[in-house]
Amino acid sequence: MEAKADEAANEIKRLKACINNLISVQALPAIWSGGQPSQIVSASLDVLLKMLSLDFAYARLKDSTGGALEMVRLAHDRNLSVQPQLIGRALNPCLGDFSQTSPSRVRNPIGDGDISVLLLRLGLQAELGVFVVGSKRPDFPTQTERLLLNLAANQAVIGLQEARLLGEQKRVAEELDQRVAQRTSQLLTANEELEKEIAERKRADEKLRASEQVARGQVDALAQSLDVLATAPEPEKFIGQMLSTIGRLSSAQSVTLWLFDDATDSMVLRLMADGAKLAPDPQHLIMNDPLSWKENEVIRDLLSIAGPVVCEDLETDPRVQGEWRDYLLQKGAKKFLAVPILVAGRVRGFIGVRHAERPSYRPEEIELTQALAHQVMLALQLNDFAEQGKRAAVLEERNRMARDIHDTLAQGFTGVIVQLEAAEDAISCRCRKEADNHLHRAAELARRSLSEARRSVHALRPRALQEHSFWEALKGIIKNTTVGTALRTRFQAQGRLPELPQFWQENLLHIGEEALTNTLKYARAGNFETRLTYKAKELRLELRDDGDGFKLKDRHDGVGLTGMRERAEQMGGVLSIRSRRGKGTDIVVVLPYDKRLVKALSSRT
Repeated sequence: MEAKADEAANEIKRLKACINNLISVQALPAIWSGGQPSQIVSASLDVLLKMLSLDFAYARLKDSTGGALEMVRLAHDRNLSVQPQLIGRALNPCLGDFSQTSPSRVRNPIGDGDISVLLLRLGLQAELGVFVVGSKRPDFPTQTERLLLNLAANQAVIGLQEARLLGEQKRVAEELDQRVAQRTSQLLTANEELEKEIAERKRADEKLRASEQVARGQVDALAQSLDVLATAPEPEKFIGQMLSTIGRLSSAQSVTLWLFDDATDSMVLRLMADGAKLAPDPQHLIMNDPLSWKENEVIRDLLSIAGPVVCEDLETDPRVQGEWRDYLLQKGAKKFLAVPILVAGRVRGFIGVRHAERPSYRPEEIELTQALAHQVMLALQLNDFAEQGKRAAVLEERNRMARDIHDTLAQGFTGVIVQLEAAEDAISCRCRKEADNHLHRAAELARRSLSEARRSVHALRPRALQEHSFWEALKGIIKNTTVGTALRTRFQAQGRLPELPQFWQENLLHIGEEALTNTLKYARAGNFETRLTYKAKELRLELRDDGDGFKLKDRHDGVGLTGMRERAEQMGGVLSIRSRRGKGTDIVVVLPYDKRLVKALSSRT
């Protein structure tokens, strides 16, 4: 139980770190906006190296002349001066296979031994270049790191595409201006030629405006996704917003998100954006038959290449046939684009985008859809993490109730049994008044235990702590439980007891009750000593008996001992048990005490 609780807490921390890193990566365009390709690559390498604590990050960027720009960043603890070209030559064997999506072990190009490296393509076929990141950690890259690396690569691709488009725009504009100037001087003799040049310039301007529109759409989509994450972090709403954004930027008829269900080997419609509304289509063939996707050649192609699939003409594409073609044509669709949702290199589903009449899909439009699909995948991952956190919280609450009910019912019934046994002894000795006193105490203990059990179910504070301080409450419970028995009790307090947080008082009270219960049930002790000691930075509670003792390696009541340890750990302290056969048992709880921390904890409770 403890491991699962720690695991859930760690998972929540990793989730928060993932969200912070995601926002940092998505903010990269603001850093390099309007910059050159070298600035974009440099900023990306610096962020990845620092964010993921890499040993090195290397980039090879292709330029329009066929050459290559190489850059490298090393960890700050390495006082090395290494030429990027040397590292590039060492990594050449793993740069040739662009289909490789899993990390591989290679000889460390900047040190001794082997290192795990991961290749990230810049573009569908690495037409812009590659990133290579390396780390000596055996678990590199983790699932979260892989997500961040893929998103950073996509961001770099978007930035590089934008830089190239802007450069191309300037080059073409300058070239056309020169041509217009030359033709203007020959206007009287070459009027016809001038008209051709004007028409050519018009076509070029239209093309540039279209490219600029796509580039702006990329920036707007990323900015909008950041705004959604900041104002409405619910993954389901974020997914719907991303689908609507894809539909808006591409003027699509509809955008659908399909996910594979491994348990049933079927395809499930997760969400659909039809125009301005989010709603499923009950007439869709896969909704009526979730296994029919196996006969769909487009989906099979998408699975085999793990990349986007384009259909430019539904009526002539041989992959679209039968009822599926009839359904799409009935909906007014003429063409569509399918983009896979990848998790750890595995296709988990896909996003389908349907269109009526429109121009052919441009590569930059496909890349934009892929970038947004990756953000949908991140939202799905965050949703999975959130569900895991909820389940962990439910489990923790169940454990709390189990501990509290054990501490109330089990310990209360022990006191009842002790008093009933004392009453039985008094009756056998014909001491009727003493027997009545024991029976009265047993009834009172039973009623108190039932009341505390009810309060525990509702997470209320024990009644004893509402009426007394922790120390007085503990002494009162021990005295009431042992009165009239052969067990002699002794109390000792050293130092002035400081103000304790409420849940510290409850946990210490339950630990003391559990120790007394174990003594009464198993130890056959004659003396039970309770000692509370406070020093400047430490609070110490000792519970000791002189009974039979036990071997620590022997099996005992797991709920009681485990509950005591869990309560001590909840307070940031340590519980130790010393016991030997015939030598009694000594239970010690040591809590570090910091006034500022305790004051903060008290304000929360």
